[in-house]
Amino acid sequence: MKLTSNFRAIQAVLVDAEQRQIKDKVVADWLDKLKDASYDVDDVLDEWNTAILKLQIEGVENASIPEKNVCFFFPSPRFCCKRVALRRDIGLKIKEINET
Repeated sequence: MKLTSNFRAIQAVLVDAEQRQIKDKVVADWLDKLKDASYDVDDVLDEWNTAILKLQIEGVENASIPEKNVCFFFPSPRFCCKRVALRRDIGLKIKEINET
């Protein structure tokens, strides 16, 4: 996932910038902005992982409830709508972070 890759790259740069900020005040300002972006990425990754786990749990619960003419292997339409909404919300957040 590109966001995870970006997060790792940001973390590596932060380590280097921590050392440079002592000598260069411009680096200190830039470092603060990069830290903020890093926190945003971490929050989105946590939100994504939590939401996926929640959807998986709901999918298992939905699978145990018999529905008319629907095999339990297929998630309910409500489950699918939630996944689409989640992807859209997370996608918008990732786009905003990438622009930042």
